[in-house]
Amino acid sequence: MIHRNLLSGKNILLIAPDYFGYEKDIIAELKSFGANVFYIQENIDYTKFQFKLLNRSPQRLRNKICNNHFLNEFKKLESIDLDIIFCIRIDLFNEYILDYLKSKFKNSTYILYFWDSCKNMRNAEVISTYFDKIYTFDKKDAEDHAAVGWKFRPLFFTKEYNFITQENTNNTTDLLYIASLSQERAQYYIQLEKYCKKNGLSLDVYFFCKNSVFYWNRIFMKEFQKVPRYYIHNKGLTKEELIKKLKRTKAVFDCSHSSQTGLTMRTIECLGSSKKMITTNKQILEYDFYKNCNILLIDGYDFSEIEKFIRGDGFQQLDEKIINKYSINGWLEEILL
Repeated sequence: MIHRNLLSGKNILLIAPDYFGYEKDIIAELKSFGANVFYIQENIDYTKFQFKLLNRSPQRLRNKICNNHFLNEFKKLESIDLDIIFCIRIDLFNEYILDYLKSKFKNSTYILYFWDSCKNMRNAEVISTYFDKIYTFDKKDAEDHAAVGWKFRPLFFTKEYNFITQENTNNTTDLLYIASLSQERAQYYIQLEKYCKKNGLSLDVYFFCKNSVFYWNRIFMKEFQKVPRYYIHNKGLTKEELIKKLKRTKAVFDCSHSSQTGLTMRTIECLGSSKKMITTNKQILEYDFYKNCNILLIDGYDFSEIEKFIRGDGFQQLDEKIINKYSINGWLEEILL
């Protein structure tokens, strides 16, 4: 509580993607600390119709459009004495935008958080030089940039997931598989569906994939041809829909990209909701919440332990300090204070 009070009355500018409502959760939590929060959406290329073609535009044109948009947003706040400018990802930002921001808000503390890996962003290393504190969810990125002050900080779960733990849920589904569809994840589905059918396990599947992408990939990838159309959805689950599915399931299947070194938000949400997890991500072994009774690490398509894992004892509760560390409250306290 002492830490929370340190943000009371502070003016905080959050610049972050509009991403499944997580930005709203961050704003709400900051306000619960007593902070005055201002928000600028970063991923205008993803949600705002007039900017949808940005990523297909020449860099010079893209920069001009982004510069004009964000500078206009900053000008609306110039009369406010901002204590903290908290940025998440900011992949559309360039040096011109950041130079302007820092020239107008010279006394602010600048904090940056990456919830994506460096290799998936345009200029992470360049923009990070403008910040007083830099955090990343990717352990390898933190290690590679330790000399310039990058720190490792995993993602978070929001308060709604705690309520799943507290409620008496009716687990009618054995295994839940939710993901953005890729060739690798489609192949895992094919093998997983066979295994579950053979062993009498119920499987709930929800794949996010734009219709145009799905049908195009079906032409060239045999894995996509074997995924039933009714599992494909043109938009991701809302948080409310995800929570409903989590309440009904015994375990969650997580297939991380083979090149990924950070843990997905789904992994942390399983921790918050006390759900057992089956994952392909070997990095999980390095985290303080790992217990083999709660998390099953599989190697390739070796599913031999899955049935025993699901039908075994329920989730073994962890120390409250560990749970709090991965909550949105703990995440913000570590980053901002």
